Amino acid sequence: MTLHQLIYRSKKSQWVGSAEVRSIIERSSTINKNMSISGTLLFDGEYFLQVLEGSQSEVLECLCRIQADPAHSQLVILLDETVDEREFGTPGMQLIESQTGIVSKLEDGLSNLSIFIRMLDNPGMKSKANMIIKAFRKGRWNICDELISIKKSAPPPQKTCVRKSIVERSYPHYFAFQPIVDVNLMKVTCVEALIRGFGGTPPYTVLNDLEPEALFKLDVESKLSALSMVGEMGFEGSIALNLLPMSLVSYQGSVELIAKHAKSLGISPRRLVIEVTEDQAIENLDVFMEAIKTARHAGMRLSIDDFGAGYAGLSLLADFQPHKIKIDRKIVDNIKGNGPRQAIVKSVIEFSERLGIEVVAEGVEDESDLAWLFAAGIRNFQGYYFSRPAYMSLHEVNWPDFLVEDIDWVSQKVEA
Repeated sequence: MTLHQLIYRSKKSQWVGSAEVRSIIERSSTINKNMSISGTLLFDGEYFLQVLEGSQSEVLECLCRIQADPAHSQLVILLDETVDEREFGTPGMQLIESQTGIVSKLEDGLSNLSIFIRMLDNPGMKSKANMIIKAFRKGRWNICDELISIKKSAPPPQKTCVRKSIVERSYPHYFAFQPIVDVNLMKVTCVEALIRGFGGTPPYTVLNDLEPEALFKLDVESKLSALSMVGEMGFEGSIALNLLPMSLVSYQGSVELIAKHAKSLGISPRRLVIEVTEDQAIENLDVFMEAIKTARHAGMRLSIDDFGAGYAGLSLLADFQPHKIKIDRKIVDNIKGNGPRQAIVKSVIEFSERLGIEVVAEGVEDESDLAWLFAAGIRNFQGYYFSRPAYMSLHEVNWPDFLVEDIDWVSQKVEA
């Protein structure tokens, strides 16, 4: 049998008291023992953290039962992987009340409880499960991530002044435009220009099969069309232009060309955000950094797009410290129930705050994910939940029903 280890964190329902917790554990312990699942449960008075070990099918069956149990809410998977051996011995259940330090033995066969407690405090033990348990005992996973409705007088959403559409044949290149919103201001603060083929066909119909030199040329010169379109639409906020890093390296004078064209349209370069993607390795960092310096000198702001999904990651962040990072949709998707993604995003928020970097969550499609990200402190969003990319125009924005008045009030969490 291949062993599987799964760790989840959940929050107890309000009606669950200490007597109910012990009853749950005793009942679960018997079931787990019959299913050959070993496990440990930590409970701090509000949150559970449980380790389940056994065959994958049995562990998943056990998890489904827990997810359906009304005693549990806000269940988040922290670890789910194959292991070579059990860490917690005899099938059954151990309960550790981490808030009080009291340990209760619920199965006669669990004589290794005292060994387990010593293991938790042994700095030499570096298993993933042990480190996650230690983090839980420090309160690192006690995050208030409920969607809470607060009735207040909210400012009306600010309308975006745009035309319905733009005549395609007026331009040599074609774009869709997607808004980036600030939910505190209830305002579209920026639009991103996304290259398309004629009629709105996907980017690959334009970019595929191009030689590098031609690709970089198109990447830069198409942005001139994008700026002209935004000027025609009458949008007055920031404009995000997505560029490959090597376009800035290979196309000499690219930044100056974009800045000059913007000025000719009456658009201040200070409104421009150069979004550098991680899709491509940077071959000449010195030339790239010189282009970044030129962009900054012109007043442009800089952003790392799809942060966490490409080649550069933290090294690109450290090299030129952008004004903004956009967390990739693959990290944001289903974050409500995914512990590793939550930990990553919390870390991104923390170091970005220290470095004075604005964070945008992109690819937001689900309200429960939006609620978690909002509770974690993010206020800038982009994604289908708010508005899909609109070919040669801008769509209206769907605003969330909830609005929290005090950011500090939302942050009901233990500082990491």
